[in-house]
Amino acid sequence: MIAYFLFVFMGLTWLLATVSAPDSAPTAPANPKVSIYEITSPVPYQVVTDQVDIIGSVNSPDMTNYFVEYYRVLDDGAHWLPATLPRIEPVIDDRLGNFNTTFLPDGEYDMRLVVLTGSDTMPTLTFGPIVVRNSPMAAATKAAEVARRAARQATAEYCEPPADANKMDRASEISVSIEAPLPNQIVSGSVEFIGTVSAPEPLGYFFESRRVSAAQQDKWHLATLWAGKAVESDRVETWHTQGISDGDYMLRLTVIACKVPAQHFLFGPFKLRNSR
Repeated sequence: MIAYFLFVFMGLTWLLATVSAPDSAPTAPANPKVSIYEITSPVPYQVVTDQVDIIGSVNSPDMTNYFVEYYRVLDDGAHWLPATLPRIEPVIDDRLGNFNTTFLPDGEYDMRLVVLTGSDTMPTLTFGPIVVRNSPMAAATKAAEVARRAARQATAEYCEPPADANKMDRASEISVSIEAPLPNQIVSGSVEFIGTVSAPEPLGYFFESRRVSAAQQDKWHLATLWAGKAVESDRVETWHTQGISDGDYMLRLTVIACKVPAQHFLFGPFKLRNSR
């Protein structure tokens, strides 16, 4: 009998030791309550153009949706603006959204991932900056055509046609002069054009640029936005040359006024030297 109880006791001792202290513990499954926020692309100071895929991971147990925002560096008046549409599904090492940069000026932009949750917390992950470098000439060509169409439409809608279409009112002559910069002057960065633009009924004006080349002459590209007020010996407009290749450029000012055909005024050449 004593041998029987001793045998049972030894068996129970071995069983308890086996259950409570295994030789090797199994690998624990991933914790579903752990939040993951990670951006793998684009990397800091990556040069991007056109459409940019944001790659990374977003996974949180109480997440309702998430999105990416952008902020222009060195712009005192800048605000965080949406770069991608909100999404609700978790993503692991895949595409979080698409950032369309085609409408942005060239420059550096900080980015941040914003995660909205069911609680009061709003986790964010800042990354970047990224460097936007879209083709300034391609965008300017399209913008110039838009400006020309707007000018023609404005002339048709807001100007009363002259009594005789073949005899335009020459008393409404347009007066234009540019005092600075001077021809052959070296310019860079943001170039202010100082001078006079006047007409009895000005509807607007804009500058275009064209690179002067010995081999060929480029097309005219929009250099400034549409302006609509008369100026006398003051800043007419600013030509932002950041991102434009160095070279010699001619500038053309197009002025639209009532009862006067659109007139073009050439200035330059100007020596653009942004590279140091």
